[in-house]
Amino acid sequence: LAWSEKAMKLAERSEDPNCKLWLGTLYNNRGWGLFYLGRYEDAMALHAKCRAWHEERGNVEPALISTWAVGKCLRKLERYEEALAMQQEVLAEREKRELGTGFAHEEVAENLLALGRAEEATPHFVKAWEQLKELSWIDADEPGRAARLRKLAGADD
Repeated sequence: LAWSEKAMKLAERSEDPNCKLWLGTLYNNRGWGLFYLGRYEDAMALHAKCRAWHEERGNVEPALISTWAVGKCLRKLERYEEALAMQQEVLAEREKRELGTGFAHEEVAENLLALGRAEEATPHFVKAWEQLKELSWIDADEPGRAARLRKLAGADD
């Protein structure tokens, strides 16, 4: 994290446009580093910065990914209503643009479940599982995540 912070600050201060092209990646990577340390507020700030950076450049899908990351941080901060609204917007936009929706369905489902709306969450868990079940790296990031997703999708039956 120390190196990513130094790189980020150097790129932000730089006058070289090629150097500034690294900012989206630096904001994203540092945001996830902080997220996995449980520093959700700090991670959310960087993901929001990343979203703004991509929006300024018209990078639609990376901006959606950053919005999704902000929403995931909100969920971890137990701000479920805000997170749900954000993830529903991400899901609608990804569907409209015919982009993969597995991660957005997963987050919508997680927020609905946290809000005590399990029946509404289930179809989203099913759609998430259908799209994400082949991604072996998910458990590397969050051990047990795939098994939990499979169970909540009813795929264990």
